[in-house]
Amino acid sequence: MKPKATLKQISKDLGISVSTVSKALSDSHEISEPTKIRVQEYAKLQNYKPNSMAKNLKNQRTNTIGVIIPNILNPFFAKVFSGIEKVANAKGYNVITYISNESLSKEKQAMDLLSNGTVDGFILSVSEESQAKIFLHTLKRFFEKDCLLSCLIE
Repeated sequence: MKPKATLKQISKDLGISVSTVSKALSDSHEISEPTKIRVQEYAKLQNYKPNSMAKNLKNQRTNTIGVIIPNILNPFFAKVFSGIEKVANAKGYNVITYISNESLSKEKQAMDLLSNGTVDGFILSVSEESQAKIFLHTLKRFFEKDCLLSCLIE
């Protein structure tokens, strides 16, 4: 398997700066058209793919939404998820799904996982177990910084 091409490697191979390579690949107006074409063609030849994690760190966005649902077998949740994915994709977002299987502990685990910067936000449909154990208090603590949600829960 061929090693993945990097901005550094492309810049070294073409004898130009990493910044110039990055700007050329981003189609920046600061780079001349012949340089852009040269860099873009070489990057394509080397099968260059941008590092999405690095891009996300720079932009402080993942363009990803997490969806936590209690059961995928229920036709209702399947339709809801399908609708969420359709709208999200149309807006340029990807969707990560987490199925809690009606478990409070799995919901908490999913929220912890998704709230660490993996996604820009998430949608949660609480399970029956969560509702039975008055999960709203946990949600309130989780979203303490969001006054609107705190006010709605109380």
